[in-house]
Amino acid sequence: MIILPELNSFDAVQSPQPSEGVKAVGVDFSSYIINGVTITGDVRYVRIADGVRVRHLGGTSTALGVSISGNDVTVQLAANGLSVVTSTANDVVNLINATPAVLLLLNAFVNNAPGTGIAGIWTSYMDLSGDLRGSIRPALQSLTNRTKFLVNYLVEQSLAPIVKAYKQDSLNTLKFKAIHDFLAYKNTLKTDFTNGSLDVDFNFGPSYIEGGGAFSANTTYYVYHIGPSNDIEYSTVVPTNDLLFKTGDVTKKYLMDFQTAGDATIPEFYRDGNRMYLMRGLGPVAGGYLFSGTIPIAPAEVFVSATAYVPPTAKAIEFEINFDNNTLAAYRSVFVRAAGTGTGLKYEIQLPPWPAERAGGVSAGMSTVKIVMPVNDPGGKGIYLSSTTSPQLVTASVKMVGWIV
Repeated sequence: MIILPELNSFDAVQSPQPSEGVKAVGVDFSSYIINGVTITGDVRYVRIADGVRVRHLGGTSTALGVSISGNDVTVQLAANGLSVVTSTANDVVNLINATPAVLLLLNAFVNNAPGTGIAGIWTSYMDLSGDLRGSIRPALQSLTNRTKFLVNYLVEQSLAPIVKAYKQDSLNTLKFKAIHDFLAYKNTLKTDFTNGSLDVDFNFGPSYIEGGGAFSANTTYYVYHIGPSNDIEYSTVVPTNDLLFKTGDVTKKYLMDFQTAGDATIPEFYRDGNRMYLMRGLGPVAGGYLFSGTIPIAPAEVFVSATAYVPPTAKAIEFEINFDNNTLAAYRSVFVRAAGTGTGLKYEIQLPPWPAERAGGVSAGMSTVKIVMPVNDPGGKGIYLSSTTSPQLVTASVKMVGWIV
């Protein structure tokens, strides 16, 4: 009985395989792996010519070498007097790249960086050209690989934690509403997992900061759950695009992010799922505002940037804008548009006239609005402001009060 190894992949087929060869499921059906002793010892082969086969031999007191017989390539791995292989994946790949005759038949690659793992022995020739007899193995291998990939992804998505957390005024703890039964991997191969849970509070001290030390100013930190230890980590490494894991480490589950202020403190906030609510502004202007000043008359615009104060993962930003119509005794309009959109795509906000006064002498022409704007331009997160023609300019102050990831 031959067992097909399940890979969490749409691409390569992994050995052990029968000697007639197993077609990979890559774009050109020509990518094959010979397992190393560890995953960083895996060597991946891609054929150049048809009918190419490759094998790895062990031995006793042998030197690393490569030989060719027709279209058959034999890699003799280096081994010591106890028959323990000492050649790494890097050694094998470097040898092949330095042998022009072999490069006419195949290419070799380190499959898992940094390639310092010990290469594996595979004594039967592995056919890099597929099974010419029409075996159903390629289809079955493709099915097992892709089924595992899709099941893992669906499970990962469905068991992603919905985080409710907050940081209170004068407290140095990140408080979570209890989260139970989310998927947490205990190794990078996703073969061991556990039901993650968070029902405790974590401080903002250096013990949880990746690499230790103190927080940096105006910096995004990502909160990850660590599967093997059921602990957390504050890191500046961004999560994967699907917001599931820390980039490069599936044992660290993405939970949320927060931003430090210009003085490296952490402003008070409340996090509800993918939405962040700030209790204190992060901007450089007094009071935490991003901007305070006059709004130019259209078509001129002023750009209010939030790039330095919002995480790269943000899909939308919520702004609070205070407008003052000054002394104009008539209605007038101001326009707000998101960075990265055309000048014709903007919100119109109508300001009331000035003459009547509220109690306390506050101008009736003042207005406060909250508006959620999409992030369209990764290099320029923010909004543009302009107003209609008038002898008096509108003044405004803009504060960021949250974001959505």
